[in-house]
Amino acid sequence: VPFFVWVYSFLSTVVLVNLLIAQMSSTYERVKENSAEFWEFDRVSLIREYKDNKDPLPPPFNVLWYLYIGLRWMCGQRESPFSRGFKWPRRRQGAADVFKIGDAARREYLNTEAKELAAAVEHQVELLHRGQRVLEAEQRSQFEAIT
Repeated sequence: VPFFVWVYSFLSTVVLVNLLIAQMSSTYERVKENSAEFWEFDRVSLIREYKDNKDPLPPPFNVLWYLYIGLRWMCGQRESPFSRGFKWPRRRQGAADVFKIGDAARREYLNTEAKELAAAVEHQVELLHRGQRVLEAEQRSQFEAIT
């Protein structure tokens, strides 16, 4: 009996280690597939951090930057030429054009998908008809051989 317990525990350990290896392998593949996307998101977040939240000069010289901004503020210029953040022009006509282009692209894609699906279904139907004709011919030849 102790021999069978040892064999059972050995085999169950091997199976569990194999399951662990398979799980780690699938996780690695999934992370590898998304790695480029994660890298791009991290790069964009780094760029946004330095564009939006960091001063243009390093810490010892940022006093000069604040003096420059203060002088501009005292002279009546409220907006800095180096304003922070990304500026997107918001035009109603431009946004409408973008939505029209997106809608047209979506419709074209859906039409193409529908045509490809219809062609695939027609191809499957043709294959079924061809197989049916072959079977009918075989059955006729067998029937004629019998009679």
